[in-house]
Amino acid sequence: MRSLLKICFIHLSLVFLNITLSAQDISSEGLDLSNVETQTKIQGINSKKYRSQSQKALLASAVIPGLGQILNKQTWKSPIALGAIGGVGFVFWQNQMNVSKLKNAINIRFNGGADDFAGIYTDSQLFSLENEYTRRRDYSFLGLIGIHMLQCIDAYAAGFLVDFDISPDLNIATSYCPAPNAPLGGKIILSWP
Repeated sequence: MRSLLKICFIHLSLVFLNITLSAQDISSEGLDLSNVETQTKIQGINSKKYRSQSQKALLASAVIPGLGQILNKQTWKSPIALGAIGGVGFVFWQNQMNVSKLKNAINIRFNGGADDFAGIYTDSQLFSLENEYTRRRDYSFLGLIGIHMLQCIDAYAAGFLVDFDISPDLNIATSYCPAPNAPLGGKIILSWP
């Protein structure tokens, strides 16, 4: 069993460390390369070996919840993801313990023994409680899966924004632009170098 776990761990680590995407090569065709700064940026982009940050973050947060947020340098989100998964996991565990306790009590009661709930609940009340806790357990399991998927999606989406350009060269402008046969018009212009 341990050797199988070691092999699985080695395979996962190799897959995790070897996720690469090759970026498109930026050539000088169609670009104004009169600026030395632009040429330096293009050479830097072409020389880097790009890895898909979003896929790496998705895989990391799928394996260990919150790790994708740490890889995206959003460490404040990691305790939120871990807390949400831990909280819903605890509710799931509590409901599962109640379901097994009630099933055990039902089995003891129908085998002629005295269970923990003798004199407190009738047979029909025990079945109703067991059904209620089973429903709660199932919903908490779905919540656990949903929260895990949400934190994976958050890590994946934030992985695209790790290298997002927030330089002061980004501009926005609005202007009045009347359209033909229209009483009112507007235009928003986004520009960056």
